[in-house]
Amino acid sequence: QEENSVQEENSVQEENSVQEENSAQEENSAQEENWKNLAGTLQVVYEYLISQHRVPGNIDIMQGSLEKLVGLLWKTPIITKAQFLTLKNWINIATFDRSSAIGLHNPTQAKVYLSKLAQVMSSSNEEIQNLTYDCSNILFRYPFIKRCSDDKCIVKEELLTVVEKTFNLCEKFKGRNEFYFIRNALISFEEILQTMEGSAFKNQIIYRLEQGFESLLNKLRPEEKIIVKRLSYLAIKSIEKQNLTLLFKFCEKTTVKDIYPYQGTMHIGNIKVNVTSALDWNNDLMKQMPKKLQLIYSNFIEKFGTTLNIGQENVKCNLYIAENKNSYETFNYVLLEKSTNNGGVTECCWEGNLCIPSATMYKQDNEIWNLEHEFHHILLHLHAGLKVNHPMDKFGKYGRLDWLNEGLSYVLVPGSFMEEITKRDLTTSEWLPSIKGIIEASSQDYAISYSFVDYLLHRRKPNLDQLLVYTKEEKEDLLKKELGKLSSLESDYHDYLITRWNLPESMRRSTTTMTTTKQAPISEEYMRWTPEKGRDALKKIIYRSAGLPVLGLVSLTYAIFGISKQKGGNGRGRHNRFKAERRRGYCHEPSKQSGVKPLKGKQEKRFFHNDSRSLQRSGITRV
Repeated sequence: QEENSVQEENSVQEENSVQEENSAQEENSAQEENWKNLAGTLQVVYEYLISQHRVPGNIDIMQGSLEKLVGLLWKTPIITKAQFLTLKNWINIATFDRSSAIGLHNPTQAKVYLSKLAQVMSSSNEEIQNLTYDCSNILFRYPFIKRCSDDKCIVKEELLTVVEKTFNLCEKFKGRNEFYFIRNALISFEEILQTMEGSAFKNQIIYRLEQGFESLLNKLRPEEKIIVKRLSYLAIKSIEKQNLTLLFKFCEKTTVKDIYPYQGTMHIGNIKVNVTSALDWNNDLMKQMPKKLQLIYSNFIEKFGTTLNIGQENVKCNLYIAENKNSYETFNYVLLEKSTNNGGVTECCWEGNLCIPSATMYKQDNEIWNLEHEFHHILLHLHAGLKVNHPMDKFGKYGRLDWLNEGLSYVLVPGSFMEEITKRDLTTSEWLPSIKGIIEASSQDYAISYSFVDYLLHRRKPNLDQLLVYTKEEKEDLLKKELGKLSSLESDYHDYLITRWNLPESMRRSTTTMTTTKQAPISEEYMRWTPEKGRDALKKIIYRSAGLPVLGLVSLTYAIFGISKQKGGNGRGRHNRFKAERRRGYCHEPSKQSGVKPLKGKQEKRFFHNDSRSLQRSGITRV
């Protein structure tokens, strides 16, 4: 009986242990799902902020909830991907509008930001390390430094720690993807130096930077040193502007001509093409370029010249040709302010308020990679109204017509490699794509875009012409109506696909979903977003789901900086109760009757000073 009793007891314990383990796993899974929802909500809020449909001032409705989010981040270690993405999206929101009350210029939020940044940069979690690397173009934001004007800046030590950890990661990531992390780190150093000009604290920052660079350069190979020295000069513009050349002697003065030494001009039709190249003009590829561009232009005029009423007004564009992909990836962002990590890109070079379409590309496999494709983007910008600087939501749910822009830019290139990719993707797909899915997709599939534009060009040219006329003439209402009619062509589109690509009839059933590229999509949710919905979603997730007590911004300020507001500065009064409760772990927020109010204006600035006399004169004493 005793033996049976022991066995039963052990069995019960094992069962309870399994139940507890399962319960813990379910709870962790639920918590992770809550963090995913929170990250997603913040992404929608940010997309709303950058949307041209945003109503100014609406975001203020969410201020209270976003302040509570700061308290949640302060108390939460960043150990999962969802938590990291929540932090990243909050940083985007907090730095979008520097005049807003919600932002990193607030000392409390700056303190939270720096502590979290130092935490993720020190993480031993491989997933967090990779996310830190991938998002390094977003993580470094220092708008609060302008208020950090003297040596008594309260966030000084945290900032110095972040600079040190940034150099540590530069050493760790130096071999990855053409100095991507180092480039973003250098740009962040420039922001620090630029905003600290004339402050006493600047000397300490410069000293820390000198130490960091000395350590980093000692661990680089000779060829890596040359690149980092050039990148440093290009990214840290304060070296020249603020006469810091003597302090950063290692930097190698670099200009556009050092990377792209050959400049010239050619005329293609009515377009003046300014070419800046790393390849000299005796190179066979450069000799062939005028003929290639003229052929592209003539083909475009033949197909759309009459439709678009292309005249002879003089226009211009820029072409930049890098020596190879490595040079393209390394220098384009800091030298030309152009995107990298792609096969070529066409963006704006601004002359006042005028966008000059400018394409950057590189030599690869004995050709100038994507020359024809990028030049078509230029033609569509200049003559068809498909502007490279359109916002992502220019035409509402139809975005900025990337499917049309990219599809045409590939279809018009004879023998484009995209034809083979389209054939492969269609033959391995289960269903044929729907037109609605193509024209309303939040991010595009190049092959699917190619297949639809190829259909329009060869079977429905009048429809295609009408779209381009409306984009050129900026008749947005008529364009949206025309886009809405395209779904009626679906049966004919599928007939064309089956015949053109020799596909089976069984694929005919369409689906509204489609494969998308890996680039971050602009969510369609923000089109239906209201500040009330955003506030309610944040409240629900933060208060009910996070499982953590959350401080308001005022209470968080007191908790972080160890400050309490007391009548007469003598340590007496009912506020001591709140102070004591905070020490015991409670998170009560003082009521309005307590006299504690959010800090504004001059009061807020005092947090950047650790001068006990000035604090006492203001009735504020340190705990």
